[in-house]
Amino acid sequence: MSNHPGRVLCILFVALAMISGGCASQYNIIEPKELAQTVDPAGESRFTHQGIDYVIREVDGRLTLRVINTSGESMELMPGSRVFDPTGAAHLLEPRQIAKNESYKIELPPVAGVASNARGGGAMPDATAGSVDGAVYRTEMRQQPVIRKPGDPMPQPVWAWRNESNVRVALRIRSGQTETSHLFLIRKAAK
Repeated sequence: MSNHPGRVLCILFVALAMISGGCASQYNIIEPKELAQTVDPAGESRFTHQGIDYVIREVDGRLTLRVINTSGESMELMPGSRVFDPTGAAHLLEPRQIAKNESYKIELPPVAGVASNARGGGAMPDATAGSVDGAVYRTEMRQQPVIRKPGDPMPQPVWAWRNESNVRVALRIRSGQTETSHLFLIRKAAK
């Protein structure tokens, strides 16, 4: 076997392709058990839980979970709703009214330094909101693209979500006089 540079490059290319393919992840909804499923990596997964509609999708290696109000009246994401990252640290979600036919987006993990405004735009840490761990994540009702100029650094996640780890999302939602609790366990696993 000769040390031909083309052959060496071909072997390196194949090895890199195998390694990068092995690093791909998938997301699985584990709980509630009746909703157990793998999140569609090419699209979105839709489901209804306790009368509330949800859409979950993977975008750029992160998940977005949308709470959709299809009821005829306003809903409210109540104080105390939170996300538990893979280390078990709790991150409060900003309470928010969700008007009929609107949605509330939760990014997993949220990205630091993404500007938010009244019309939407992602998640932003806010150390002044009084959470125990100093981080409250603002999630907005409508998606608005984040515009970066060439050379701007990419926004970084607030916490890491590595393969073979779980995230819990605990939501308290009030619709009319009814308040419900929704607990989701989502696992990131190697494909």
